[in-house]
Amino acid sequence: MIQLLRELWRKRGGTASIEFAVALPALLVMFMGVFEVSQALLVYMKVIDVADTVSDLVAQQTKVQSSDIDNYYIAGQLVMTPSAGAGLGLYVASVTFDPATGAAAVAWEVTRGGAAPMTNAAADLAATNAPNGPLGLACPSVSAIPCDSVIMAQASYTYNSLLSYLIQKPITMSSVVFSRPRSVLSIPCTSSPCD
Repeated sequence: MIQLLRELWRKRGGTASIEFAVALPALLVMFMGVFEVSQALLVYMKVIDVADTVSDLVAQQTKVQSSDIDNYYIAGQLVMTPSAGAGLGLYVASVTFDPATGAAAVAWEVTRGGAAPMTNAAADLAATNAPNGPLGLACPSVSAIPCDSVIMAQASYTYNSLLSYLIQKPITMSSVVFSRPRSVLSIPCTSSPCD
């Protein structure tokens, strides 16, 4: 009898299976968590890229039309691939400065993809720039010369996790990027619905 108990004690063939069965749920939770968080970070980086790309594309122009903004919105959706670009919202505005006061004002703004207009775009830009802020925007001393302007692009996206295990609710991500016009001091929008 003692010999039989010793042989059973030495046989450990099922121990690895039991340990694996105990560790598997924890490993799956860690794997799914890392996958979901990394996917969310990749989507957020793409949202930043969309705002940067659209702002840069508009800043290269001498004038824009509503159809141009449509094309930039499509370009933004392509930047989001392989994520679904359908949930992308885009806000583009030209912010100018008053030569007399230096106050910022929105010259025109356009939204695509259901994005809401920024209610404080000029105030945010003025706060970033004043006084002698990092943007370095200013009005020339001669008031007949137009002041600097800036193109402001905000991309927003609602991220829904593929697994919905760790991240169960949608996350709204957004990014705002400023670009200075390259060819002209201020880029006009020549067609409706530029406000």
